[in-house]
Amino acid sequence: MMKTKSGTASSFFGKNADALGREVRRGMIEPEHPELSTGQRCALLSIPRSSFNYIPQRETEQNFALMRLI
Repeated sequence: MMKTKSGTASSFFGKNADALGREVRRGMIEPEHPELSTGQRCALLSIPRSSFNYIPQRETEQNFALMRLI
């Protein structure tokens, strides 16, 4: 991969990794890569390390009830 001026990696086709959506970039990370740490892979794809492991939580029934009232 090539490095651009902004420090992010370019893809095989020359597209800047920043141009791809966050979910697409998260999907590009190989969890068991033998040479790069997860932090290094996240840095190359310009995503925060914390967002790689983030699992969104569903809204609670109480929040849904409050939203319906609003």
